[in-house]
Formats: sequence, structure tokens, C-alpha cells
Amino acid sequence: MKRWKKIFLLFETICIVFLFTGCFNYREIERNTIVAGMAIDKGTGGYKYHMTFETLSLGGGKDQSAKSVLLASDGNTIFDCVRNSVTMADKKLYFSDSKVIIISKELAQEGIKPLLDFFLRDAEPRITMNMLVSDEDTAADILKVKVQTNEPVSYKISGMLEQTEKSQGHVLPTPLFQSYNILSSGSQDLTLPNVRVVKLGESSEPQVTTNIIFKGDKMAGYMPDDECLYYLILKNKIASGILLTGFKGLERDISLEIQKCSAKIEPTVDGNNVTMKIQIQMDASLGEEQNSNQKYTVGNGEFESIEKVADETIKEGTENLISDVQKNFGTDIFGFGTAINKNKYGEWEKISKDWGKIFPNVKCEVTADVKVLNSATAFPKGGEK
Repeated sequence: MKRWKKIFLLFETICIVFLFTGCFNYREIERNTIVAGMAIDKGTGGYKYHMTFETLSLGGGKDQSAKSVLLASDGNTIFDCVRNSVTMADKKLYFSDSKVIIISKELAQEGIKPLLDFFLRDAEPRITMNMLVSDEDTAADILKVKVQTNEPVSYKISGMLEQTEKSQGHVLPTPLFQSYNILSSGSQDLTLPNVRVVKLGESSEPQVTTNIIFKGDKMAGYMPDDECLYYLILKNKIASGILLTGFKGLERDISLEIQKCSAKIEPTVDGNNVTMKIQIQMDASLGEEQNSNQKYTVGNGEFESIEKVADETIKEGTENLISDVQKNFGTDIFGFGTAINKNKYGEWEKISKDWGKIFPNVKCEVTADVKVLNSATAFPKGGEK
């Protein structure tokens, strides 16, 4: 019996030892300079790149807020810039909490793929960092903004992207790993959010505006603001947002709040003739109506006419977006090639080499089915009914 007790105590001791393990590469926070985000511009003075790092200065005592401090360095590679930053930073840069990479428009037009390798290869940077293209003269101009909330600009932009995706249905955030996968796929093209600086009175704020369209890894142009919603619908990335529709020639006097939306893309391939059948289903609620001649409320059940005009709005908007991209950019940002590769692999093998020439002539058959589920009452709150 005593022997079994000893064996049990030995086993218990071994189990407890495993509970006292720690991180093998743990480092004190005081020994690192935390990088919240970074901007990459074209270099000067013989260097290929100029990088600006937004670092965090942690207050001591009662002041526990994080203040941003900008550091800059030059180099002929991204890694070279990082190492050269030691001439300005008294501690090693630490990238595990970095949120955004902002690329200058000039570099985006030349090609962004060479900029990604370091961040994907190094152990510290997270592959979930968001990439954006600056609409200012330099990418560093974005990080130089002093926001009213005094928070780091990189964190502010990251929060804006998160809220935009959840509630606005306007800009599509693309993390680092997804950007690389798209650029390497050969079956679709990339979009990245555009960021600029806007003046609000005496202060300035960063603003995420629209989607930048790429052809290969080079910036091709801007997506029109009124087409961004339909892009997110086609990409099945619409969590919420507002669909503007209306009567009298589709005047936008009715606001539908999107509750749920999905798009199904089915390709048909006959040699080089490709047709994409696109079916869009949306559940929405009536959020606002500015037409004083008709009021739609919960009780009257007269949503059918709104649903029909909303169907037409989505169909028209989606077709216009696809046509504009085919005509003006010739770049498959919708992933039509990926849909063919996934559903008709044999056909994709035959046309993949000529996809760049085939895509502008792809025919699209769009159908939409909108269901208006509910509405607020048209009666004043707290007033007589």
C-alpha cells in the first residue's frame, strides 16, 4: 500500500511541475519599444525605403496612458530599415502589437509584393495586421496626425476598420496574410482600404474612405464610393450597412438597414465564354422613409413594393460595379476566377493562363431577393396615436 502511495505522490509531483512552466522567449516590456503601426514611403538619399514607426511611450505612476512617439529610418530593404532604427531608438523595436501597415501611393503604384516578405517571414509581426494605402503625399503623413482622443493613430485606424466592417458596409479590410494569398493565387485580384487625413475645425483626423483596386500587386485606381456596398455584398463580407433605395426612378429616399446578406456565384464555362450567375439574398428592416406620401409601418404589411424596388437597386448597382471594373481596370477583384477554380477545376486549368484577357468579357446574370422583415412605427414617440 505504501508503494502505491509513493507512486501516486511521484505522479502528482510531475503533474504540478508542468503547471509552473513559463514562456521560453519572455522579455520584459521595459526592454522593448512597442510599435503600434508603421508607414512605408519611397526612400531618398540613395535609399530604397523610408519607414516611419509609431511607437508607444508608456506613462508611469498615475499616468498610465500610452502616448505615441514617431521614429524614422532608411534602408534598402524593410529589414534594413528596422535594424537601422536603432540609431534613434534606445530599445529594440517590438512588432507583436502592431496593428496597421500604411503604404504610400507611390509605392503602391510600383508594386507592394516586395514589401510583404519581411512581415510574413519574421516571427514577431502578426499576419493579421491590416494594410492600407495613403491618399496623402506620404504614408508618414497619416501617422503624424494628432487625434482628438490622444490615442495612437494606428490603434484609431484599426478600430475604424473594425467598426466600418461591422456597421457601415463600405470598406473591406484585408489582413496581411489574405493580401499575400490573393496576390499569389492567380485567380483573383486585391483591394486595400484607402486612408486620408481630414480637417475637423482646428484638428485633423484619419479617415478610411474607399477601396483601392489593384492589378497584380500594382495600384490601378479607386473604387467609386457608391459602388463599395455592392463589392462587399459580392465578397460576402457585409455584416451590416444601409441600402438606399426608393421609387420614382430609384430615388434614394428609403433607407433599409441590412440584417443579413449572402451572395452565391455559380460559373458556367464554355471554352473562353464564361457566365457568372449571381444570386443575392438580403434580409433588411425599414429604417427611414422620406416620402411623405406613403408611410410603411409594422401593421399594414405593404412591404412588397419596397422589396421589388430594392431588388432592382441591388441588381443595377451590382451590374454597374462589375461593368465598371471590367471596362476601366480589367482586374478580377470579385474572385470569379477562384469560383471557377473551385467548382470547375478542369475548365480553369484550360483558361487560367488567359484569364486576364477573358475576365473583361465575362457575362454576369444578377438576381436579387430582398425581404423587409420589420419597420419602426411612423408615430411620434411619446405622442398620441
